[in-house]
Amino acid sequence: MSGVQRWFELIRKVAYREGVLGDALADDLMRAVEKFDAPEIAREAAHFQEPMWGYNDHRTGRALESQPSPIWVFNMLHWVTDTRDPMTYTHMSSFAHYWMPPHWLAGTENTSQEKLKKTYRDFFGVDGVLDAGFEPLDAKVKAAKWFSDRAFLKESLITCDWIFPRLLRGFNSWEELEAAPDYHGDVEAEAKMLAPLTGMDITNAQLEQAGERIRNVRPVTEFRADTSALINQMHSSRRPLILTQQCARP
Repeated sequence: MSGVQRWFELIRKVAYREGVLGDALADDLMRAVEKFDAPEIAREAAHFQEPMWGYNDHRTGRALESQPSPIWVFNMLHWVTDTRDPMTYTHMSSFAHYWMPPHWLAGTENTSQEKLKKTYRDFFGVDGVLDAGFEPLDAKVKAAKWFSDRAFLKESLITCDWIFPRLLRGFNSWEELEAAPDYHGDVEAEAKMLAPLTGMDITNAQLEQAGERIRNVRPVTEFRADTSALINQMHSSRRPLILTQQCARP
């Protein structure tokens, strides 16, 4: 059996909970090390890799992807309101990182932080979206929700996660960047492309409403599926039908 085949077989066993290892890893790495009573160093390594149950460390503002405040606050809000790793499709909520002063391997001194904050303030209609720290939290929650709704829309339209939504624009030269009064992009770009491509008479507001609906429906359907599976498991094992926090675990 080749290396690729071994990995395929392991993934298949995890998917069907076959064998001791497959059954343990199906619950995620952190629960697996607890089930096997692994040494403390293994537990620490698992917790470092999985800050939340079931998903690897990904743009959480620490470790190899350290990010300045408040970018990691947006990421935190995505993590605590989603049902899986949200950072595979919400990149644009953290891309302001590259417009900020140098921080680790990102950021630039060529952008004006006042212009950047003005761009966010004008678009979201509130102050403090890019202020460091948690406050004002309402402003950061508003921005994170918009990025999340647009992320689901973007995934449905199959547009590039690294480009859309175009809250910030691009520039052809440093001189053009310096002369710009702000950095506003075109957040209606998806609607403008969709209409001529499909013939659908649809507005940006309608697309955003669709993204919000998709975002709201997904956790409901996942909860229903998880609950149904738990009920079936209880019936098959003839255990009392008691729904616990297992139904709603992250």
